Amino acid sequence: GRNRSQSAKMPGGKRRRGGDERGADDAPRAEDIAKRIIEQYESIQDASVRRRVREIVHETWACEEPDGIGPEDDAGDAVLDAVRSFLKPKLPVNAHTKTEKIVFPKSGQFQGYEPHNTVNVDGFLYTEDDIDDLCEAGKMSRYYCDDPRCEYSQNVKLLNFVSQSFSKDELRALFQGILPDLTGKCVLDVGSRLGAALYGAHVFSRAAKICGVERDTTFAQLSLDTLKRFRMNDRCSVIAADIFTCKDLVAEADVVILHNVFEFFYDENERVKVWSLARELFSKPGQMLVLSPPFHEQTQGISLTFDWSEWVERVDIDVDDLEDQGFDREEAHLEDFELLRVLPREEH
Repeated sequence: GRNRSQSAKMPGGKRRRGGDERGADDAPRAEDIAKRIIEQYESIQDASVRRRVREIVHETWACEEPDGIGPEDDAGDAVLDAVRSFLKPKLPVNAHTKTEKIVFPKSGQFQGYEPHNTVNVDGFLYTEDDIDDLCEAGKMSRYYCDDPRCEYSQNVKLLNFVSQSFSKDELRALFQGILPDLTGKCVLDVGSRLGAALYGAHVFSRAAKICGVERDTTFAQLSLDTLKRFRMNDRCSVIAADIFTCKDLVAEADVVILHNVFEFFYDENERVKVWSLARELFSKPGQMLVLSPPFHEQTQGISLTFDWSEWVERVDIDVDDLEDQGFDREEAHLEDFELLRVLPREEH
């Protein structure tokens, strides 16, 4: 969970040369075209050539498409936008499923968050502009009434907005700025949910194997369907399981993503146990753990049974340098990321 600050229809058949009819179902899908574009772009090895391609695209579409592909908004965005459009109609606005169990923390950074004053808005599916549009359309509110006599009360407060997924800006920053080159590496996303980190890793990195582990079967199946639809299953996969039953997969991973994976899904006593299990599970020397929010925030309000500094060491993230590279500190929540490296076993 993260505290958040406050599709077009396919055209009908067109007559082709030769007089035959071609229906909408036979027309190239926008996502397929975008997929081919990103594959061609990512196959370019020379950084200067890649930069020139972005410049040409930007020069071509700058006037026609203000939000089009540009130096800071390459073809990967087109693929992710197509994925978002595909997923949005398949879930309610709060992106919860009937099979998902949510546990509201009683302590720590989310203390006081309850069902009546908190709404989940998936950060991958919905931008702040999207939320504004939903509020204007009456499909969502930013406020709640904190009074039993709500109809006659003026005791109105801002809702707490949380997200269980990375946004597109966060995914770009993670895979193109924060993490080192992932060519040939294995990336594991724990609690992959909709699969946002998988899609981001596919379009923004050259990781050889990208796997999500999601215990909610509805989310796992939806992710599998999406990977297949967008032909990302060449490098991506999803397993419907509890991460603590996947020891072999964890041992294979070079990078493990832990995006607040325990806080809204276990009570305080359970979280003490799962973090102890996590310490034993993620024990491959040199393995990189990506935490968002940072470890001390995810474990706030519980008493750990181990010294984390004997398990991992912090890897510096130069936020100022990332800003110089064009990543937005606020939009990408750069300061919410933490990189930890698992220490050699003999130092545990």
